[in-house]
Amino acid sequence: MSATKLNLRRRLAVITAVAVSLLVSLVVSASATSTMNTVIETVTVGSAPQGIAISTDGAFAYVANTSSQTVSKVDLGASPAAVIATIQVGTSPVGVAVTPDGTHVFVTNSGSNTVSVIDTSSNAVSTTIVVGTAPKGIAISPDGLYALVANYVGNSVSLITLSNNSVQDFVSQWGPTSIAIDATSHYAYVTYDDVTNGFSGGAPGFGIFLLAAPVGLQGFQAFLQTPFAGSGIALDPSGALGYITNESDNSVTVFNMISGAILSTTIPVGSAPIGIALNPSGTRAYVTNSGGSTVSVLDIVVPDPIITSVTPASGYENGGYTIVIAGTGFDSITSVTLGGTACPITVQSQTSITCSVPSHATGVVDVTVSGFSKTNTLSASFTFLATTTTSTTSVTTTSSTTSTSSTSTTSVTGDSSVTTVADDPITPAFTG
Repeated sequence: MSATKLNLRRRLAVITAVAVSLLVSLVVSASATSTMNTVIETVTVGSAPQGIAISTDGAFAYVANTSSQTVSKVDLGASPAAVIATIQVGTSPVGVAVTPDGTHVFVTNSGSNTVSVIDTSSNAVSTTIVVGTAPKGIAISPDGLYALVANYVGNSVSLITLSNNSVQDFVSQWGPTSIAIDATSHYAYVTYDDVTNGFSGGAPGFGIFLLAAPVGLQGFQAFLQTPFAGSGIALDPSGALGYITNESDNSVTVFNMISGAILSTTIPVGSAPIGIALNPSGTRAYVTNSGGSTVSVLDIVVPDPIITSVTPASGYENGGYTIVIAGTGFDSITSVTLGGTACPITVQSQTSITCSVPSHATGVVDVTVSGFSKTNTLSASFTFLATTTTSTTSVTTTSSTTSTSSTSTTSVTGDSSVTTVADDPITPAFTG
């Protein structure tokens, strides 16, 4: 799924060791305007860690160690965080997902084309499910009804019905690498790095496709093109931000889940990051660094949005034009309203939002931006003006002719009101 505008915050604690012994160091953060801090903790796990998932209660992390053929169970409540169990799974495990009730962990085994299901009470594999070729990413819907598996070599997505572990495969055509399902359980974000097909079937590259799920899985549509191959993806629980690991760049990038805007600055992490997962509150991100056998912990801090101006400050009641809202902290904004009516976002950056003005009754209204459970309102900042009217007179002439005489009658109707729509009073939409 990309670049982020997230700056570094308070500290970088590096924990290194074999197994559970750790060592911590701190680094001062950079800009105060950032939306995310840098690494604050690093935990050593198995060899070549890739996928990672967090239990819904935030108590445990599960890490797939590809070269070790194992999954590490990490106690996040310990200080420092520590590996408390190592579970043998299939060949070359990659992706990990935890059921909403926390009772099972699903792990994709890319070398054996299977998914291992771990019982978290016994920390052992309870069943194995056959899926497509070279499965990588896996996600479980928040409603707990199904799992989606990205089969990289198979160019397909497998749908697992969790009530009976039955499998349906659907063609994706784009070499999917990782997958995440939004909080509504209705949409999945699928990353790919198939350079033979490329974004929208065009130029080679990397990107994200949006998938209508779960029925049919036929709703693939291009959503966002990314500058690096997206190895892993995670979605903020509030529906505002998405996070992608960039294996080739040793970084994480962030995008807005609604507008698809890529934030401006990547976040440096460890070597060859693959998997990423967020805690239930969206305040921490955990990134597996396959090149260093570590997990980086990112402290997520989203600044409060502040509106400073609306340009222009007025427009006609019929809508259909754009306005530019200036301010700060707009990274995570997912909605704009004018007097309570939605104003769809068309262009977005950290300091500016362009939205398409809806029709609205005349009068002065508030402008409100919302996202990531944060809201800001600039009171009485936009005025809907009455549409101009022009008085016209229509003239109708009728005539009748007989063999003996000719009569001409003219009827005049006054005050026939004609509505005229003025030219869009707005300057071209902001594209910065």
